[in-house]
Amino acid sequence: ALDVIAGSSFVVATRFHAMILGWVYNKPVFPIAYSNKMINVMKDVGFKGSYVDFNDLNSLEPEEVFRSMESNFVDISQQIKSSEKQFQKLDEYLYT
Repeated sequence: ALDVIAGSSFVVATRFHAMILGWVYNKPVFPIAYSNKMINVMKDVGFKGSYVDFNDLNSLEPEEVFRSMESNFVDISQQIKSSEKQFQKLDEYLYT
């Protein structure tokens, strides 16, 4: 699955982890948000691209998805770098 995402030209993300992995692999991602969790993460990383709420999926035009592929990039390199410190305090506690 990772090879498929890595080799893709864009990702239509129907699940949370598909959205994240698309960003990790620097792909344009069109999220189909099924929860506030997805929307909150999009806000947290500064995603300014197009997406659709699952409840509004029936009004989505395919052209909108394809148009968004030119602008639905987000740089998460800072979040990746910050995540390396995620368990720093726990590691200090366990290994000292």
